[in-house]
Amino acid sequence: MKNYPYYGLDFGTSNTAIAVNIDSTPRIIPIALDGSYTIPSVLYFFSEGRIFKFGDEAVAEYITRGMKGRFMQSLKSFLPEESFSGTYINGFGQKSLEDLIAMILYGVKSRADKFLGKIIDNVVIGIPAKFVNELDYNTRKVAEERLHIAALKAGFKEVSFYLEPIAAAYYYELSLSEPQLVLIGDFGGGTSDFTIINLRPRSTDQIFSFHDRTHDILATGGIPIAGNSFTSDIMKQKLLQYFGEGSHYKSWDKILDIPVHLLYLICKWENLAFMKGRDYCSTINMLLHNSDNPDSIRRMKSLIENNLGYSLFQSIEAAKIQLSQQLESYIDYSNQQIDIHEKITRDEYNSIIEYVLQKIDNVINEMLVNANRKVDDIQAIFLTGGSSATPLIKNYFVKKFGEGKIKSGDNFTSVAQGLAS
Repeated sequence: MKNYPYYGLDFGTSNTAIAVNIDSTPRIIPIALDGSYTIPSVLYFFSEGRIFKFGDEAVAEYITRGMKGRFMQSLKSFLPEESFSGTYINGFGQKSLEDLIAMILYGVKSRADKFLGKIIDNVVIGIPAKFVNELDYNTRKVAEERLHIAALKAGFKEVSFYLEPIAAAYYYELSLSEPQLVLIGDFGGGTSDFTIINLRPRSTDQIFSFHDRTHDILATGGIPIAGNSFTSDIMKQKLLQYFGEGSHYKSWDKILDIPVHLLYLICKWENLAFMKGRDYCSTINMLLHNSDNPDSIRRMKSLIENNLGYSLFQSIEAAKIQLSQQLESYIDYSNQQIDIHEKITRDEYNSIIEYVLQKIDNVINEMLVNANRKVDDIQAIFLTGGSSATPLIKNYFVKKFGEGKIKSGDNFTSVAQGLAS
């Protein structure tokens, strides 16, 4: 049984939310400065002085200051990578990954404590069924240990973890009037996680401990592919033409293709922060002087040197979100020699991310076998997370299980509330 009161903390690859349980009822806390319930999981270090911001304030300051300084996101995705121990930040010195994540968690805890008017030291933190970049049991343990250290550095004293899809299940359970066998799908920024679980209505005086419910959990699974991957896929399939794809450069007496590894690196926003090193700069300058399409290399150089990755990928993200409601949208971006007005249709987007359906289906089928259940045994499908609104993904579950079984809740706070339930 957890010690009361406690926080339920959903520290996501893209966004973070926190809920509290004081009287056996989860309550989501508005932690954004505008009163919203989620903030971006980001850090911004000013180019001058020893100043940093986190979350929504980091984004606002970064844009206001012309995207100068050091902006970091997707830190959660580095947790299993032992090779990434930390980085040097001007004014702050060497910072470990745990230090960086702790800066975000401390800020979230401080805002939540201030909102409640009391300090709460106990926390249940959500973890995915499979971390981004998780290779095996050992790398998973590394990820959990690092996240535990970061939580302690942030000021929490009692820290426990629970799977995010199971937390989402407990959130959905609060709405039930009869028992159900439910498949939960939690689509975050970095991972897509699933669980098959028996759920039942809760009486008003009933308190469930996570550890009392292990017999209800029939199977879990996940893949390290989700919303951020889809944004990167759009960059790879639709926009690389603006940054050198298809062009060539002269090396002595040979004509060579633009290095593919450079193009693939810029498809992930988090890589851009590390491409200002001497080796990358030297390579890009060489290409600029020897390419048959110097304008495209100039755009690549500007993307990296002027810290334009965040703003460009936000434009891609905006177009992607519009495709959940519209049949077509445009990626519009104009900044520092980069001008993009690229149409993308829902059919194109579906074709770009269609590969994920087979991966999802493989996980679901394996879970059904492990749970000793058939498709028809599943009584409800609860989908949450930003990418759960993607028509292609939703239609997969409709076709496999039936439209009447599909349920949804708050896409961005259900896990936090479930962790605090």
